[in-house]
Amino acid sequence: MKFYKHHIPSSLLALLLLNVPAWSMDMSDMSNVDMSMPTKKDTHPNTHSSTHSSTQVKHHPTKPSKPATQKAVQTTAAMDMDQMTSMNHETHDVHTDHSAANMQGMPMPDTPQHDMHQHNMNAMPMAMGNQHINLPMNDMLMDHAHQSSSPADARSSDYSQGRDFGPIHPPMMMGNDPLMSLAVKRLEWQHGNDNNQGAYEIEGWWGDDWNRAVLKAEGEISNHSLSDARTELLWRRPLSAFWNTELGVRQDSGYTNNRTWAALGINGIAPYWLHLDATLYVRDQSQTELILTGEYDWRITQRLVLQPRVEMSLYSKNDRSNDIGEGLSQIQSSVRLRYEINRQFAPYLGVENNHAYGKTADLLNSSNQKSNQSYAVAGVMFWF
Repeated sequence: MKFYKHHIPSSLLALLLLNVPAWSMDMSDMSNVDMSMPTKKDTHPNTHSSTHSSTQVKHHPTKPSKPATQKAVQTTAAMDMDQMTSMNHETHDVHTDHSAANMQGMPMPDTPQHDMHQHNMNAMPMAMGNQHINLPMNDMLMDHAHQSSSPADARSSDYSQGRDFGPIHPPMMMGNDPLMSLAVKRLEWQHGNDNNQGAYEIEGWWGDDWNRAVLKAEGEISNHSLSDARTELLWRRPLSAFWNTELGVRQDSGYTNNRTWAALGINGIAPYWLHLDATLYVRDQSQTELILTGEYDWRITQRLVLQPRVEMSLYSKNDRSNDIGEGLSQIQSSVRLRYEINRQFAPYLGVENNHAYGKTADLLNSSNQKSNQSYAVAGVMFWF
């Protein structure tokens, strides 16, 4: 080993290695170095230690630096350490390679300090380049959120923007104002082998997204008079995004006896865009009726639509005065092909079949009426 041109005998070198620890150095000028252990937040291993561990200071067999140079290097190292120790370690996660700067874990020798002026560590700059300051993104966003306030151009809750509309009603959110709709689902002429008749089905409503008053009316016109009619006044409430509940009354008229029913139903769109409707009607004398309806719009093109439809009626007891039997009473099935001139107006053609079952068929046959009738239909549907 060579110390600045002076050669030391190998025996003396061995004695120095056995008795003088390699870490005995002049620590008098390192009072500014932070020897404290890392905070609890510094629990992550230093991922850059392998990179900077190879950048250890090497001793070159050159002449020692001048005292002025040593003093400048010491001052620079002390300033760097003062700046680093003055940082708030509670808000910044500091990862430091303690192999070069943290000397707390090194045992200090009990022997007197030897003159190691040739290896004065004060002349060596401390390796501070491997310190990395990580500012967590969450902390930065939270600090910004606490410090910042609402922007100056934030929209007001009532969309008025602080304006005075005078006699004009201020703007409101969608769904608050009542709306209305009227749809004529069927307005048609039915041609059968022994009977020709007209039919209609109308539905209108008025209200908002949460409460609507609904009027439903459907019936048949034969021999220029109303032969069978059913009118309902309902209160509609949403049950979910695709389903509604209805509660109200129903009034029958025509050739049947005038009857009043209480109505409770549910309707909406099932998966695969099936339009379903189930309504339970109850009247005096413990008579109940359940009507199930299902239809589907199959769009062959953007304007040509094929609509199959099925309606099923079930009764809890016999009603001989109106030729209605207990159980499954009637199934009405139809297919209509419409052409939408626009979304609000569409003429159509189709076929319809009315088939009575069970005791209802027996009552119709006993009164010389047909229990199975088929019609060719032509009509128009529109809404506004």
